[in-house]
Amino acid sequence: MEQIPLFDDLQKPSDRFGWNHKHVPEKLLTLSSGQTVFHEGNRREFIFEVQSGTLKLSKVTEDGRQLILGFPSTGDIIGLAGVTEYQHTAETVSPAKLRPIVRWTMSGKPVLDQRGIVQLLDWIGVQQMAHEEHISLLAIAHINSRVAAFLMGTARKQFSSTGNSALLYLPMTQRDIATYLAIAAETYSRTLRKFREAQILQPQISGNISGALAIADMARLQEIACGNSNLNA
Repeated sequence: MEQIPLFDDLQKPSDRFGWNHKHVPEKLLTLSSGQTVFHEGNRREFIFEVQSGTLKLSKVTEDGRQLILGFPSTGDIIGLAGVTEYQHTAETVSPAKLRPIVRWTMSGKPVLDQRGIVQLLDWIGVQQMAHEEHISLLAIAHINSRVAAFLMGTARKQFSSTGNSALLYLPMTQRDIATYLAIAAETYSRTLRKFREAQILQPQISGNISGALAIADMARLQEIACGNSNLNA
């Protein structure tokens, strides 16, 4: 694989909303991997802008099963869902920096200028589309296509453009990804192995970069994501 794009876009701090720092603190909350930002059902006092890192949003069903709803990363906002209580649990899956914004400042003080408000509304629209895409993803019957669609969606989010190869950063565990895809962890691992055997994924990554997954044939992965699940094609 030549000229594999690395993680340039992942490390850029988010400045898309232009918060008014008279009312929104500039100081960031620094968290290590595995820390809980807020629990489902807790009083919703803050929203958080992700300045760096990756988190997971989860929800527990009435029968005790955990559902993973997404993996917010740099530039995303978490904690908007709900009226008085958080609707999800948010945990870090990698070291992260978050900007906490007191909930009442969103309605009581001019924390955003007009441009920032437009960008926030646009972002909310993008997130709604992401939730709908997740529902569509779970509706894909064939596991090969479901996993391929997840990898392609991650590539689109991490890179503005790619050639026929990319190096994805996946700090979440394979079990978490499998839960997000509503499949067994063993099934996800086995599917990745099939992709490697078909030379769609690179078998080994130079330097053994933790949390990295190398896509060697983006075009073929796209075909599988679109429904051609035959790895021998």
